[in-house]
Amino acid sequence: MDACVQGQSYVLPEQSCYIQDQHQGSPSIKKQSLGNVPPRKGPSGPKPDSAKEGQLHSLNTQAGPARITKAGAATKQARGITKATKEVARRESCEAEVARLRSAEQEHDAALKAAKKANLNASTKLQQLQGANEELNVRIQQLEACLSDTSHEVKELQRDKKIAAIVCSKTEKKIEMLEADKKSLVVSHDDAQQKASQELSSTKIKLTEMQRDLEHANQLIERLNTEVSQKGHDLEEQKDRVAQLLRDNEETLAKYNDIDGEISKLGPSLEKPLAELTHSVKELLEQQATKDSVEDIAQRIGNIPSLLSDEHVDFNNLQVTLQSLNDFKAAVDQELRNALARIHEEEQKRRALSEVELGLRQEVMELKTGIQ
Repeated sequence: MDACVQGQSYVLPEQSCYIQDQHQGSPSIKKQSLGNVPPRKGPSGPKPDSAKEGQLHSLNTQAGPARITKAGAATKQARGITKATKEVARRESCEAEVARLRSAEQEHDAALKAAKKANLNASTKLQQLQGANEELNVRIQQLEACLSDTSHEVKELQRDKKIAAIVCSKTEKKIEMLEADKKSLVVSHDDAQQKASQELSSTKIKLTEMQRDLEHANQLIERLNTEVSQKGHDLEEQKDRVAQLLRDNEETLAKYNDIDGEISKLGPSLEKPLAELTHSVKELLEQQATKDSVEDIAQRIGNIPSLLSDEHVDFNNLQVTLQSLNDFKAAVDQELRNALARIHEEEQKRRALSEVELGLRQEVMELKTGIQ
């Protein structure tokens, strides 16, 4: 019975070690086996002597034959000690195996974490590769489209090449024709150069003539300037003379009005003096009216009041005299109009001379530009 109990007590550690040794390759079984093994509570080593004595005491106190000799008891005790020693050794080997399995488990966990991390990196790289693959597919499609376009362009370039070859042949023919024309132009260049030299000499002669014409034009401009200044001076004199005639005409008109008033008062007593005045006016009208003639008539009219002593002057003669004075006034007005017409004509001549001078100056400037 002791042997049976001892055998049963030794089966469990062996079975545990056997199970652990049997399932070392599987991580799940390894974890299960490690879960069933209790953790070590202290350092491995032989049990103390008190434990061994307790075991021996339990063996000795069990029921058994009463007639056991001392030698048998010693043999049993030695056998129990041997078994306990073996049990301790097995326990230590199991604990070492458990420690080794735990270390392997930690290494396996680290390897598993590294594998998961590598798997995550691999999945990330796989996604990147898939994205790159999609981009490559898109790029391949673009390249295929570009290839089709390029093939079309190559066909067009080949057609253009054929056309260019035809154009090149035509161009070569034109070049040959141009070279022939160049030779003919080289031959005609000498003739053209000789002709140009002749034209240059004729141009120099024309330039000399133009310089003479320029000098003549400058002299003509100076003469025209002198004439224009003289005409302007004459025009000013004409204007002064016309202004004086206008003033004299106004004075004559005032005196005529005075005479008309006196005649209306005197009646028919002015026949003789008015006849003399009429004769003087007729004589003056036959001549050109001037400032002196107007003053003479004014003086004669001024002498009329001293001659108005006869009361038997014919009134009809007085009317004739008045008519003569009206005619004289008309003649003076005509003279004024003629003077104004002459002034206008002089102004037109002056403007014409100014235009001629301007044209000559422009010609001179053109000649100077041509000389330069």
